[in-house]
Amino acid sequence: MPYSVSRLSYRNRDVRKPEFIAINPFGMVPTVVVDGVPIRETGAIFEFLLGMHPTALAVSRSEAQYAEYLVWLHSAEATVFQPVVGYIMNTEILPESERIAEVARRCGATWQDFLQIINETLAGRVFLCGTRFTAADILIGHVLR
Repeated sequence: MPYSVSRLSYRNRDVRKPEFIAINPFGMVPTVVVDGVPIRETGAIFEFLLGMHPTALAVSRSEAQYAEYLVWLHSAEATVFQPVVGYIMNTEILPESERIAEVARRCGATWQDFLQIINETLAGRVFLCGTRFTAADILIGHVLR
């Protein structure tokens, strides 16, 4: 599948420029455009691409781990990543005058709680879903980096 990559800066407000808002009205990355159709949200992008190009990274509906796979696939960005964003925004990205220490503290504590859940899930096993590496491992790994 041919593709091109565009780097956008939040600090420079690239994601708020009219040409990007026309593609993604939320002004968020990542966004992928396939055959003229914009797809946003990391989990949706993964599901879409894996549906177009099936690989062992996807767990099929017929597999016992399918529900667990979907939960981890979507939890990565929808749940686990949110306190990371709140923490980083209030410790690094926002101007110091706009940072809220209590938000950073709470987000950091929530992030630690989520790390504990991930560690407990991985206790005694290598992968989040079953016995193989899947897209869920990639998305959770992305959040952990």
